[in-house]
Order: sequence, then structure tokens, then C-alpha cells
Amino acid sequence: MSGKSTYLRQVALLVLLAHLGCYVPARFCSVRLTDRIFTRIGTGDSIENNASSFMVEMTEMAYILQVSRGSRRSFLVGVSLRAPRASLTRCW
Repeated sequence: MSGKSTYLRQVALLVLLAHLGCYVPARFCSVRLTDRIFTRIGTGDSIENNASSFMVEMTEMAYILQVSRGSRRSFLVGVSLRAPRASLTRCW
């Protein structure tokens, strides 16, 4: 673990703070205007829908990509998309 998820979350938070006009703790900060910030919060199986955690992740990302398609100013934070374990050993 190298802290990629933490870094991406901090960037999303700094973008939000900059848009609100709050203090951004940096020497220099240049942020493009964004109309929406999309992120995936967590993973887990959806037993009631008979979906694995990988299926839930793919469904959430498909929704985010579909909703943000109309806007070029959306900020997408895709933290830790992972392949299922069985496919991981076959593909790599």
C-alpha cells in the first residue's frame, strides 16, 4: 500500500475546498471549474441482488460514467477498482 487512495481523496477534498473559496494549504493551487464530483465510497457484496463486490463496483462505475458523460467538467475519483481474484491470476 502506497497511499494512492488517501492521495486521491485529499485531491478531491482540495478541489471542493477551492470551489467553496476556503483556504487551500498549498503554495500554489490551480483548479479547473467542476460542476460535479463523483466518487465510489466503498465495496461490499449485495446479497439481496445476488451481486459480488466486483459486480457492485462495476455497476457503480458504469453509473458514474453514464451520468457524467454529458459534462466535460465533472471530476471523477475512481479509487481502487480491482479485478476478481480468479481473473487476476489468469490475466496477469
